[in-house]
Amino acid sequence: MDWKAFYEQERVTPENRQTIDAWLREPVDQPLVARVQRGEILSFPHTALRYAGRIQARVVRALYASGVKRVIALGVLHGTADLAARAVSPAAPSEAQRARVRRVTGAFLPDAGELHTGFGRLLVGRSMEPVDGALRVDRDGVLNSEFSLDTFLALVRRAASLASIPPLDVLPVYVGLTRDPITGSYVVAERLAQILGSLRDDRTAIVTTGDLVHYGTAYGSDLSAGSMPPDRTAWAAHFRDAVDDALHDGGTHANRDAFHRRSLHELLNDQREILPVIGALFGGTVRHRILSFALSDYSEIFSAPPPCLVASALVAYGPRAHAD
Repeated sequence: MDWKAFYEQERVTPENRQTIDAWLREPVDQPLVARVQRGEILSFPHTALRYAGRIQARVVRALYASGVKRVIALGVLHGTADLAARAVSPAAPSEAQRARVRRVTGAFLPDAGELHTGFGRLLVGRSMEPVDGALRVDRDGVLNSEFSLDTFLALVRRAASLASIPPLDVLPVYVGLTRDPITGSYVVAERLAQILGSLRDDRTAIVTTGDLVHYGTAYGSDLSAGSMPPDRTAWAAHFRDAVDDALHDGGTHANRDAFHRRSLHELLNDQREILPVIGALFGGTVRHRILSFALSDYSEIFSAPPPCLVASALVAYGPRAHAD
């Protein structure tokens, strides 16, 4: 499935463009603005537009209302899960496997000064230089088919046009492997957090994306009798609890391996490589709040029998000391 083309086609239909404009004109969520202003990291989904678009628009409105001038957007680098699984197979990893791991280790910046969003050009911040292998400009085509930030970036551009203001300065950073699948080291996650932390100030927000659950016929899930609750409502409650529990583990250095295992095998959570970076950014412990959670139905999109579910969730990450 060419997801990049699929989601681009969603954004360009006249009906969806009108819907996007309507979402961007909705009232600003002031509690969300307050979260941005106190340095929390908002996490939004990148599922189909009808599931994720309004959530992303809510985040974009809050960013513009918060007074920040720059946004560092942490994107998912899809396609690393199978590679990580092969690298820890019983057989010793070959040099070819190690080379494939190195190719997608660390984070990547687009090799362009601007992006074409479908709503106009968006200049891309390029204030970082490659650092220690943890961050590099993509000159090998690693990002050619990546789509996780495309709708968000398009909404950032469109919101500026609707308000007749300059777009936010956005730095897209696509996060690949930050936990070494062979050694289990989080050195890359911690180094990347140091780099991002050096760029944070009162005028800079960090956001991230991630679909925190993939479950069902198209995802190789265990659908045996008794493995899941009996109906869709119960599924949502089950997976919200499972995500809540996993993110709690992922918010501490001591439990991040448990989070990674659950994310890779049980939940198929996009943020298995991103949350260790966020944890290091906040000094080793993260408090999360799930602000909204729903399951998106992908069975029709995949032309697959149900269930075929993806979580569309809005989450806020902050230092553990913050109380809500």
